[in-house]
Amino acid sequence: MRVKLGSDCKVTTYRGNAMNIPILITRDGEGLPLPHRANALDGGIDVYAAETLLLWPWQRTKVPLGFIPRFDGTVVERDGTKFVKTVEVVNKGSGPLGVIFQAVVFDAGYMHPLNDPKGIQLIAYNVFPWPRLIRRGRKIAQLVVREVTLDDLEVSSFEDLAHIPQPDGRGPGRLGSSERR
Repeated sequence: MRVKLGSDCKVTTYRGNAMNIPILITRDGEGLPLPHRANALDGGIDVYAAETLLLWPWQRTKVPLGFIPRFDGTVVERDGTKFVKTVEVVNKGSGPLGVIFQAVVFDAGYMHPLNDPKGIQLIAYNVFPWPRLIRRGRKIAQLVVREVTLDDLEVSSFEDLAHIPQPDGRGPGRLGSSERR
């Protein structure tokens, strides 16, 4: 399918570690640094706010990133296991103090509208009791490309699950309890 992008959009490809990710730079993303790794061995690709936004105390809002990722949906098989590429945009402590960004996963089949001038967006939440400013061009998160296995979930009954032994001797408490005091 061909899409007419118009003169205010351009397509670029981020190339890193054999994971080529075509991205569309939207109108709001013009002039921002391209998503990139700050250092050659970094696991995350830095992304930037495409708008200046003021968040009032306890306010939640969307922060546009100014680009749209695209995947070809290729499934890779190694040793009988199928993998597909996904992108996760995660908060790595890069944004303003007191602003939490909700992690977002974009699956290989996700198709964001190409005519959206804002591009993909993150949810930001101000947890401070005073206003916080996010400036356009501020590094706010990282984009992490992952290979995810295409395993199916098996539906079981409670009785079936109750008979599975604990593999490492953990107790019945919560959060990995060893019940040691």
